[in-house]
Amino acid sequence: MNNQSTVSNQEDCYRGALFAIGGAADKTLVDFVRLAGGDKAHVAILLHATVVPVEKAEKLACQFRQLGVKDVSIIMPGTGTELPQGLTAVFIAGGDQMRLVHLLDKQLLTQLKSFFKAGGLIAGTSAGAVAMCHLMIGGGMSDGVIRPGSLIITPGLGLLDKVIIDSHAGQRSRDCRCLTAVALYPDVLCIGLDEDTAIHIFQGKVRVYGKRHVRLFRAANQEQCSLTVSKDYASASVSGVLVSFLVAGEEFEL
Repeated sequence: MNNQSTVSNQEDCYRGALFAIGGAADKTLVDFVRLAGGDKAHVAILLHATVVPVEKAEKLACQFRQLGVKDVSIIMPGTGTELPQGLTAVFIAGGDQMRLVHLLDKQLLTQLKSFFKAGGLIAGTSAGAVAMCHLMIGGGMSDGVIRPGSLIITPGLGLLDKVIIDSHAGQRSRDCRCLTAVALYPDVLCIGLDEDTAIHIFQGKVRVYGKRHVRLFRAANQEQCSLTVSKDYASASVSGVLVSFLVAGEEFEL
């Protein structure tokens, strides 16, 4: 493959933009609305991850309108509702990422990908952020202990490749989940997002927003990064992972 083809493929992958929030969106919701177009924004809210979609829809719609968004569309799970015309952004609400992937029908997912490829902005908070990637953390390691087979990695929505995202990173002590994800997939960058902290991904470049930290976990050397299981198969250790903590305004490239 020549260099021209490589550049073309990268541009195709990043034609749209993603805004991933680590949960408890407050300041980052303001940032998202600005990126979506402010008072000219038309935002569609997807409620597939939550078990209380009606209540969550009312709360989010109210928040967006208070921030100046005049055009808000609600998409409930199981209704067959399509993405409306004239959208400037989609917002995927939090809840359970496994539920989100299971309930999001193929037609709506295809529309999401088409919207993204055409240059649209897709945001997600908590489960909505975790599910953005080709691979996602589905659960596990709630006690923060690294054990064999304790981390669930499963297919996500497929909007972003070579990246795994985790949410509520600092608040729920999820650094071990990110370390384990990199040990299992050393060619992947794992991004741990603190609450009300976000990343804006556009054309392969990433900018940090919000109040706390974005944590980057990557293999120092793919061949040496490893997960070593104890002799009694009761625990495991991880080595060869580089860790960085970034704050609002800092940038990096994928």
